[in-house]
Amino acid sequence: MTTATKTRTQTLPKVFTQAPDELICTLIKAGWTQGQIADASDTTQSTICRIYNSSHKNTSYTIVDKLRQLVINLDEFQVAQ
Repeated sequence: MTTATKTRTQTLPKVFTQAPDELICTLIKAGWTQGQIADASDTTQSTICRIYNSSHKNTSYTIVDKLRQLVINLDEFQVAQ
């Protein structure tokens, strides 16, 4: 493997490989409630609950993207402390 190839095969940050229920779990472990996650994701608490319990299939990209942003912001906040 050449140096150029090694540079291009970087791994993605964990947040981009986590399933939606894992993103919600990360936020809950950080002290967020399902209601707070729902408000920040522009969805309902019942949708967050279904995603968290893995009973909601095919979660929309919009919700997943918002969940990722929340986790990214959480990570940045924790690093800044």
